[in-house]
Amino acid sequence: MKIKNNGLENYPRSPYIPKVEPNLFFANKKVKTSYKEYEALIGNNKIGLGKFKKNVAVIPEDIINLIKEYDDMARDFRTKKSLDETTKTLWHNILFFSGRECFVTTYNEQGLVTSYEVDDFVFVFKYNEQQQLTEWTATISGQIPCTYSFLYNEKGLLYKITEKIPTGIFKEYLYDEKGDMVAVVEDRYIDEYQYSYNSKGELVRLKHYLNEKVHNEDLLLYDERGNKTLFCSFREENEEDEDEDNRKVFINSYKNGRLAKQEILYYENGD
Repeated sequence: MKIKNNGLENYPRSPYIPKVEPNLFFANKKVKTSYKEYEALIGNNKIGLGKFKKNVAVIPEDIINLIKEYDDMARDFRTKKSLDETTKTLWHNILFFSGRECFVTTYNEQGLVTSYEVDDFVFVFKYNEQQQLTEWTATISGQIPCTYSFLYNEKGLLYKITEKIPTGIFKEYLYDEKGDMVAVVEDRYIDEYQYSYNSKGELVRLKHYLNEKVHNEDLLLYDERGNKTLFCSFREENEEDEDEDNRKVFINSYKNGRLAKQEILYYENGD
């Protein structure tokens, strides 16, 4: 199931969901992948052989995204002044991760990835009988465990993701059957999202509620080719916000199917 983002710059952030693709060739195996040499097209359709420089690697996008997600989940630790030196060092390793020369992948009997090991990083995955991802947990040197759990309805569609981190913060992300995230629940706050689509399935309106009050609203228009020609963002009045009733409008112009010009207009206080 693919979670949509509808091409919005400020689309509600949904947790990263790793790809689940069985590889029977590596079933029940532990595989170490290292990057020492590579082939490159150097001209006249000839292949040249090169070597990676020290500490430079081409880590798969899936692992890079997992590390970025873990970085974001563990970010709250930076605000903790009581961290010991070991934890501070671990956090530094997360924040300044720049790639490694190898990683280890473990597969189960169905050929599904059950773990990635990248230096001190370990990502562990669990699945249900339908080979759907039900949980992934990240640690660094066995510490700072952060977990996402995935729940599915009777149709096998994802309807909830729960986030758990050591600071005690607990989040829930709720989804509809289209794959759109409709709510985020955290502590005393509930963010809700309502989506409207046209007959072509293009998103034309996104409304954001915070604790049942309208917070902001986005409107979109498209040309006959499906290019987004107008994006307008409204921010609703908030007694605690001096920048109330503001609008931001993006006007896009296309040439040969490519974005050629973008105008950004700002309106304040209902202008």
